[in-house]
Amino acid sequence: MSTFSINRDVTYLPRLFLDECLPPFLRDNKYFMYPFFCVWFKGKNVRNIMEFKSNFHKYTEEEFRTLNKELDSLAQDRSTDLNTSALQYMIDHFDPHASSVLDVGCGRGKFLKKVQEKGYRTAGCDLYRDPLLVCDDFFESNAEELPFADKTFDIVTCSHTLEHTRNVHRAVSELKRITIKQLMVTVPCQRYHYYTLDLHLNFFPEASYLINAFSLPNYTCKKIMGDWTYIATLS
Repeated sequence: MSTFSINRDVTYLPRLFLDECLPPFLRDNKYFMYPFFCVWFKGKNVRNIMEFKSNFHKYTEEEFRTLNKELDSLAQDRSTDLNTSALQYMIDHFDPHASSVLDVGCGRGKFLKKVQEKGYRTAGCDLYRDPLLVCDDFFESNAEELPFADKTFDIVTCSHTLEHTRNVHRAVSELKRITIKQLMVTVPCQRYHYYTLDLHLNFFPEASYLINAFSLPNYTCKKIMGDWTYIATLS
């Protein structure tokens, strides 16, 4: 594993420049983006990775999991995809009467570690367990088929995961199904681009895209350092 760690707060500005400042004919030009992919993916399997959006539908579930597990990029060296402000905003808005928290797409568990420090019982869910993850319970699953009964957790969080799911509507339905009190979702505010370094499949350029996906009556949606943070109260 690389000893170099890159913070989500640092990568926000370069991503903003690439996505918002460059003209589309340049931003989605294969030859222009190739050097960025070489750096981000450490020169490994770059040409195939660049065509991810054209090929992801061909993968079996096992192939999709293996791809994500074996992917070696600077993103894997981050402790979390959440920026510091969004992470703290979510925790600050936890229902004080809640006791259990599930983080779907928990990664290395930096968010869950902060939640544990607040005294909540924590559970993590991801395609595979990262060796650095520490939580009370862990479940290996994708967001589109969660292995829980209806209304299992007081608070369900899902950060920087929906943009990677192959069936976002199914993932949204599953997140709503297992939540008792609060559902918190963070996704990047980003227009569609074919060549995205984090291999995004779904895009949320406006808050309405996220709000409409969940269709819940009681919610807030705030833009925090280039990410949408959506918090819905279910009961």
